Amino acid sequence: MNRVRVLVIEDGMEYTERAQRWMGEGFVFERAGSGPEARRALEQQDFDGVWLDMDFGRTPSDLLLGEVKSSRLEGEPARAHLAAHQGLYILAALREAGHALPVLFSHDFGDMPKRWMHLVQRLGPHLDWLPETADPKTVRARFLQWSRP
Repeated sequence: MNRVRVLVIEDGMEYTERAQRWMGEGFVFERAGSGPEARRALEQQDFDGVWLDMDFGRTPSDLLLGEVKSSRLEGEPARAHLAAHQGLYILAALREAGHALPVLFSHDFGDMPKRWMHLVQRLGPHLDWLPETADPKTVRARFLQWSRP
């Protein structure tokens, strides 16, 4: 069996450590802590998919991607907005750079069907998300969908 290579993009280590504990053999997990780091990783290595966090509250402001164009959001509120939605900005930057890998969001879009459909139309295909209650078996099954023959 080929190993499934997953780029985990998160501002901490929780998802990477959890995945390494849960998945066992057959998987390789690399971590990127910001959008710029993720782009470099994707330029240097081949991955089968991306596990992407949504909120990057621990990321320094100079590493956050995106711009807030509303004059109502300045200073800390703008930074908080960018951090809270950073996963979307990262995904948009990766797609713009030509990276079409499958992406699994670690964010529950279950109560936001219109928002999810808009994201798929704009940044899809090959997008999926995990519910907050996802167990190791569910996460493993999603990653195995990316395995190469």
